[in-house]
Amino acid sequence: RQVTSTDRKLDVRERMKRRYAHKNYPDEFPFRCKCIVVFQKLDGVDVILFALYVYEHGASNPAPNARSVYISYLDSVHFMRPRKLRTFVYHEILIAYLDYARLRGFAT
Repeated sequence: RQVTSTDRKLDVRERMKRRYAHKNYPDEFPFRCKCIVVFQKLDGVDVILFALYVYEHGASNPAPNARSVYISYLDSVHFMRPRKLRTFVYHEILIAYLDYARLRGFAT
């Protein structure tokens, strides 16, 4: 389940602007931050088993981040039942998200 989707911007620090001034480096990078989590009901309680935070930089974003997706944070716990499916399920979630991003025009 996607639990958040917020538009944000990253202000570029002065040192980076000076270092890449010859490349016309932008002052900011707008992006969308999304949080995707997986729940499983265990003993009657919804438990978060997996969390994925991504930063999506759209086509209108300046280089080098145009049409890029970055995985900012990924975490999981070992409580999934049956436990032997844990790695398979988490891999499938990552693959599905990256396929979805590719279909939406993200390149990297």
